[in-house]
Amino acid sequence: MRTTTRTILALSLLAGAPLGAQGVASVQGFGYPTGQLGARAGSTGGALTEFDETTPLNPATVLGWQAAGLHFQYEPEFRTNTVPGGTFRTVANRIPVVVAALPLGSRAALALSLSSLLDRTWATSSVSRQSVGAESLYVSQTSSSDGGMNDIRLALGWSAAKWVSVGVAAHAMVGLDRFTQTVVLSRADPRTTTTTSSEFSPYGQQADIRFSGSALSAGVLLRPYRTISLGVSGRMGQSVRLTRRDSLVARADIPNRLGAGLAYEVAARTLLAADVEWIGWSALAPLSTDSKPHDALGWSAGIEAPGPRFAGRALTVRAGFHHRPLAYDAPTAVNGSNVQWGTVEENAYTAGLSAPFAYDRALLTIFGQRATRSVAGEKSFTLGVGLTVRP
Repeated sequence: MRTTTRTILALSLLAGAPLGAQGVASVQGFGYPTGQLGARAGSTGGALTEFDETTPLNPATVLGWQAAGLHFQYEPEFRTNTVPGGTFRTVANRIPVVVAALPLGSRAALALSLSSLLDRTWATSSVSRQSVGAESLYVSQTSSSDGGMNDIRLALGWSAAKWVSVGVAAHAMVGLDRFTQTVVLSRADPRTTTTTSSEFSPYGQQADIRFSGSALSAGVLLRPYRTISLGVSGRMGQSVRLTRRDSLVARADIPNRLGAGLAYEVAARTLLAADVEWIGWSALAPLSTDSKPHDALGWSAGIEAPGPRFAGRALTVRAGFHHRPLAYDAPTAVNGSNVQWGTVEENAYTAGLSAPFAYDRALLTIFGQRATRSVAGEKSFTLGVGLTVRP
């Protein structure tokens, strides 16, 4: 019966691949680009990317750590996908950003961060009925992916003058992507009964791939006028290797990145901000197969303002919007064996708030993001929780 199980696995993979690829538009290729946003920037949809010290993109922002500190962030994402075969849901649990910082005197600071460049963490399951010989069996297929490509950054920031700060950073790009799939056969519908049969042996497979690469980045913060701030940063990617079982599979380059942001203080502690970002995802093309990466130009706008007082604490509220193409194309239609691919566009609205506690030595930020994607009717809600501690 193990041979029958393997046959069913092959059939389910062939039948389910187009549906799965259509359904999860955001995790094509090597995963979803999280944006590497800290809690403050994430609350504004990325509008404060170039000014947020918890966002490991512009190394000049590390000077915002006026005392030694640690930032930790947790972001579960709940996706809903609608395809001709029905509607299904997936969940991705992420820890997208961790930062530790240490000031070096009054004019310099050092920060070490770990962030997610591409995240491929998801799990989904399906049940279908298929004919095997003279029998009609239920096939339960569970697929999951755990991992992605991560960015370990060591950044140094220096205040050249009261109105200008500069920063440089070195990046190690590493990661592991573990894909697991399990198939279980049964005569009874597993959705309505817990009875299992010992006649059929479950069958599973697992594949691990690893990434290793490097990059350099630099950034600058300018304040030419007391109410206007400008931020610019860039990353230059070096070589990245993809290996499986200690064997080199392919080689490419880490994507280059350019970003620029503008913040205008319209009133005390009230900022209007905008950001534009270009990422050269096509540099990863030699690592890919069907789903090809393409360069992406996105933009965002947001606001940060004082909020009401709650339990004796002064809240800060934020909101924003961003539009961007995702890194990888996704199937838009399947005609027999021909798959048509298209760019996945993402629009997202965000809102959140921050509250200090522990005598202002800790800051808790909570935000939500509602995103829609242009392929497979994909929608998602992300809950972000960030904790910054300055002992």
